[in-house]
This record gives sequence, C-alpha cells and structure tokens, in this order.
Amino acid sequence: MQRVAGFIDAGYFWVQLSQQILGQKGLRSEIALDYDALHRSFLEYVSVEFSSIPLLRIYCYDGPSADGRKTYFHQHMEELNDFKLRLGSRTAEGGQKAVDGLIIADMISLTQNKAITHAFLVSGDADLVPGVLAAQSQGLRVHLLSLEPMVATSPYLKCEADQQKRWGIKEISRFAAKREPVSVVPAFAGNQPDLAEIAEKIFTELNSEQKELIHGSYIPQDIDRRLLRTGLEATGKALDEKQKRLMRKVLLNKAKI
Repeated sequence: MQRVAGFIDAGYFWVQLSQQILGQKGLRSEIALDYDALHRSFLEYVSVEFSSIPLLRIYCYDGPSADGRKTYFHQHMEELNDFKLRLGSRTAEGGQKAVDGLIIADMISLTQNKAITHAFLVSGDADLVPGVLAAQSQGLRVHLLSLEPMVATSPYLKCEADQQKRWGIKEISRFAAKREPVSVVPAFAGNQPDLAEIAEKIFTELNSEQKELIHGSYIPQDIDRRLLRTGLEATGKALDEKQKRLMRKVLLNKAKI
C-alpha cells in the first residue's frame, strides 16, 4: 500500500519565513503564524502532489526552548491533526541539535517498515543527503518542498530529490505575517513609562491559549521575548534585572486572576 509522510525541519522553516516576511533573519517572535491556515496549506499540498496516496502523518522537528520546555509553537503543532512534534536537543549556544539525525532515522525506519512509500521534506540541509539516499535505495520517493529564497537550500539536496516544489511569498503569506509591534504610551509624559502597565497591556492582548500557557513561574519564551522587547522599546534602553523581574511578576500575577 502506498502512503506518504511529511518531514519539516522547523529551524529551516522559521529562517525562511523570516527571510520572506522580514527581509532578513529575525526572531520567531517577530512572525505571527495562523496555525489553522498553516494546517490547511500543508494538507492541500499533500492532496495536490499526492492525490491518490493517503497521508500517514506530518512530522515537525525542532529543538526545545532554552530552558528545555516546549514553546508556544511546539504546543500548537502538537494540537494539529495529522501532525507529530519531534524534539531534538540544544547546543550550549542555544541552537538546535540532533534534528537531522531524527529526520534521517524516522525516514529510514518508516521506509524499512513499509509504513511509507513517499515522503516530502521541508529542509535545505545538505547533511540530510545520506539519509535521503539510504531511504531511496529502499524504494522511497522523496519530494523536496523548498521555501524561498532558494540560496538556503543545498544544491546537493535538490539534485537528489525525485520531485521538487517551492513556496514563495504567495504561499507563505497564507499562514505567516509580520507581527505588529505593541504600541506603548508612557504613563507620564516626559517621564519613564510604567513597565507594570505595559506588562498588563501585553497580557490583555494575548489570546486565551497563550494565557493558559503562563503558569506558576513559567512564561513561554516567545511571550517573554515580546514582553522584554516591548519594555526596551518603551524605555529606549536595555532593561535591568529589576525591571525585567517587575514585568514578569506582573504578567504572572495577571495569569493567576
């Protein structure tokens, strides 16, 4: 029986989104994802490119947050039907680690067990070439779904793929957009802004799912970055530790109400 699975390298995915949406490599928190639209886009891609082949599932590979927890992105990807999150580890510098190995291991294992006959890969990493070749030698057909700009996709990976497709800004803009910065009005004209008030404002702008992820002393990394970045923009300078603690404390207290 024929069956297809998807393999998404989240590191590549986010870098390419930022290049298209921001025009340069940026933070994940600077991009807003519509997860329902993202879900539809990938399922539509499968239905068009593999019209008569049923989907097994789509795997998404990423590293955990700096504190070892799942991020807001991870939480949402886990909730999508037909998607499965696979987490690697992180380097001492904070980059993702062991993701390529997970992709290769899953692709070969699923092929050996005859769980899939086709795969689509969202990545540009040349390190995946040996795994692609090994899976192909066992009968797997590999489709490469590249995200523009194409300079980030290895030519060695492209030449080994059986089929190629690319998504540009037209396809990406269906589910990704630049996150608009929070406008902050200082509490006192000509004086320092009220950071507590800013933190309260940010909390009110979070959706219910984001608010539920804030608990105990835990603030998801993307929300924490947004919080501190907004404080920096309001004060015009880097926050000291006391200011950071104040903003986080206000956000955590609002979550308890």
